[in-house]
Amino acid sequence: VHNYQVVGTKFNQKNIYDNFAVLTNRIPSKQYYISSVPDYVNVNYECIIFTDYIEQNNKIVEAVQFASDSYWGDVNRFKFRANIDSFNTPIILEQGADRAARSSFNIKLFGYMLPDTINKDLAVARSKFYTKSQIIFNLETVEGDIDTLTTSKPAVNVVGSTSFIGGGNNITNNNVNISPIDTGDLAYLDTNITKIADTVSGGNTAVFTGTAVLQPGPLSSLPPTSINNFTFYVNGQYIPSTLVTLTEGGGNVTLVFNTTSIGYTLGSDDEIVAIGKFVS
Repeated sequence: VHNYQVVGTKFNQKNIYDNFAVLTNRIPSKQYYISSVPDYVNVNYECIIFTDYIEQNNKIVEAVQFASDSYWGDVNRFKFRANIDSFNTPIILEQGADRAARSSFNIKLFGYMLPDTINKDLAVARSKFYTKSQIIFNLETVEGDIDTLTTSKPAVNVVGSTSFIGGGNNITNNNVNISPIDTGDLAYLDTNITKIADTVSGGNTAVFTGTAVLQPGPLSSLPPTSINNFTFYVNGQYIPSTLVTLTEGGGNVTLVFNTTSIGYTLGSDDEIVAIGKFVS
């Protein structure tokens, strides 16, 4: 009675993949379908056609034979496959009675039953539902004269625990105060590049070829770039940085995902997106 399946979809009308969802760490709304598993049955029917003339009988037999091995039923509801093996067409001629043409055949119907139980309610009333979505905005604060904060982009995108405070005069990162900030540090903080993995292999590894991790300048007081300076997505789904290991070497950046904690493995056609401190 309680045998049913739940199937989820990656993207739907309420969860369209776009850059806004990527940049705002949006937790998408997932779509689920509930499908009841019916009781499958094979039903045999015995049918007889009576007509006055053979010509009339043949036309009916032709129409039934033409529809054999196809799906019968209401066009707006359930349909079942019906098979007809052969037709028996004797001519009835009894003394003192009218002659009649008769055709008999058997229909084997492959169907299923879904009675008026909780399974039908699941299949009809609640066959589709959506989960709630959520948008998470990182902390971005500016004090002082906003006109003095000039960069190549209209706003500074803050990653992880990094904050920009004091109209371009002070940087607070991991409780370390750095003052003043030079143009190199400002360019570093303003860098937030989106990359798509070139290859996905092994069920947990994504490789970004021909790129490197951007580090602060040699004279900078900013801390080195870490995994917290990046945001990761798998097919538009946000993955916490604590579940990703990042390594750099050979002109490539490699990500290894903790698939045990994520709950699934990566496919070769999955889209892996990383946003953060990359060398353009």
